[in-house]
Amino acid sequence: MIIEVKNLTKKFRHIVALDNINLKIDEGLTLIVGSNGSGKSTLIKIILGFLRPSSGEIKVFGYNPWKEREKIIDKIGFSLDPPRIPWWMSGKEFLYAIAEMRGGDIERVLGIEKFWERKIFTYSAGMVRRISIAASLVGSPKLILLDEPFAGIDIKGKEEIRNLILDLKERGYDMIVSSHIFAPLKGVYDAIYALDAGKLIDVKEYMKWELTEAMEVQNGHHRRA
Repeated sequence: MIIEVKNLTKKFRHIVALDNINLKIDEGLTLIVGSNGSGKSTLIKIILGFLRPSSGEIKVFGYNPWKEREKIIDKIGFSLDPPRIPWWMSGKEFLYAIAEMRGGDIERVLGIEKFWERKIFTYSAGMVRRISIAASLVGSPKLILLDEPFAGIDIKGKEEIRNLILDLKERGYDMIVSSHIFAPLKGVYDAIYALDAGKLIDVKEYMKWELTEAMEVQNGHHRRA
């Protein structure tokens, strides 16, 4: 088991971001779905040790990520939303800087070499996501965390990121992907959880909401046409 969460709660003053969460994450591809503000990013940051829980317990590789972050951080690669990238650097400069800090090699099989000499501020949203994910692989971590990898990119970009995630899965990476959309990874995950207003909910309920929202958007487009 990679992660075990027991009665985890996180509050920001009067806002309850996570409310008594219990879950277990094992090897493979785990998908965490939920609308914006559901608590997905908060959970990712707690797993990384960036945020301290208000109450409850969390173990990552058997360690408390807040108190023992130095014991897990080299085992985890991550891409946050929005990606934290120095826009003035080229993709190549950025990846080599990450490699120097983490003491690992650069993963060169992501199809990014064709644009990594360019400055990052010239990248499309999809290219930024690919570079961010490439950075998460430096040092061959045991676990990859991808927070909202499909956010803000077009249909083609979503397909590229989906194929990238599938490629990583095929190569044996353990991954946690948080997303407000379920469709791109439908049928390829090993485990799935759904969050709503900080609580775990039935995944089928979330899928129903997403389908209803997609149909409303589609019908709205038809009405405006």
